[in-house]
Amino acid sequence: MIIVVINRWDDDFALYRDYIDHVAHRVFYIVTEAGKRAIPLDLAAGVFELPSSSYTPDELLAYCGEVIEQAGRIDRIIALSEYDLPKAAFLRSTLGVSGVSAEQTVLFTDKVAMKGAVTAAGLRAPRYQECGAITDIAGFAAQQSYPLILKPIIGAASRGVHAVLSRTALVQLLHSIDISDYQCEEYIAGTVLHVDGIASCGEIGYLVASRYINNCLAYNSGVPLGSVFIDEDALTARIRSFTQRVLTTLGLTEGAFHLELILSETDELVFLELNARVGGAEITFLMRDLFGIDLVGAWVQLQLSGEYRIPAANTCTDVGGWLLVPEPADIPCEVVACASLKDVIPCLYKEILPAPGHRFYGDGGYENISGRFRFHGPSSAAVEQAIYEVLAAFRLDVRALAH
Repeated sequence: MIIVVINRWDDDFALYRDYIDHVAHRVFYIVTEAGKRAIPLDLAAGVFELPSSSYTPDELLAYCGEVIEQAGRIDRIIALSEYDLPKAAFLRSTLGVSGVSAEQTVLFTDKVAMKGAVTAAGLRAPRYQECGAITDIAGFAAQQSYPLILKPIIGAASRGVHAVLSRTALVQLLHSIDISDYQCEEYIAGTVLHVDGIASCGEIGYLVASRYINNCLAYNSGVPLGSVFIDEDALTARIRSFTQRVLTTLGLTEGAFHLELILSETDELVFLELNARVGGAEITFLMRDLFGIDLVGAWVQLQLSGEYRIPAANTCTDVGGWLLVPEPADIPCEVVACASLKDVIPCLYKEILPAPGHRFYGDGGYENISGRFRFHGPSSAAVEQAIYEVLAAFRLDVRALAH
């Protein structure tokens, strides 16, 4: 087969050397400057480097044209970043390549279409209103109590999401955003959960359910974000059943998924959104470390062959968890010192810390940050306590840099 891989990651998130037989197939890579560091250059049939990380579908299409000139018809297009899924779907539809099409991707990226399908199937989701005009928001706000949530119809990583606490705050916000790109929804109090796994042949092949400590929106404002596996069997069974209904409703029959839910204060599961990708942060690394399950590898194999059998997990019965501490608030800055906690805090087995001299400029996301931590222990309670102990003990000394 002729395979095109689009890669922007610079770490070992995706082990392409292991996932794809580069002898049996001709594999071409379209990469960012950073993404070039993570691919097997010695095995690639060709490498095209993008001029920046904000590339367009048309730029990718031009490189695909060069692949076709060199090798002939493209058989598969692999893209694993959430930002690249719609672009890859566009390429498949344009070039007649099998896989997830642009039409299918709409239900995984358009939050209005997504919630419309879910609610039509009888599943609980926040009440919502597409914001075509200020009057749409005003009418919706008049029917709902504050806070309200405004979020982009198409977006990722909670970027551009706003929790609006009052009518005054809403009026102020409307002066700073293009509301035609937004939808407004009710706020539902409760615990935010995430569900990560693989679907194959229309069924869940593997699933892990977790609950967040803090939330993704707060993380964008500088609050640490964590997560702990759920070790309650009855709740996990409910989540699995709900997840299967969501996947069936939205037509995600093959591939990775990252589903976010709310367990409301009235013990109701409420749909938030579904992403047709593996979860970010430390989720996939935990799966590999604890259970020997490679969700990214499974996803790639499904895209290549349409088949993948999840291997039996190892005998580890521990609960996992992770913690991300965002960049320092005052940037730009340079790290002076950061002490290890790995042999100090129980359950903490892996930490990724910035070295002295590392500089922060405000573009860290989930990776280039103050600290990344992975945990495992005998129970959710033990792992959660360890996370809070790290939060209490963690120190990062920095010095300011001139702007």
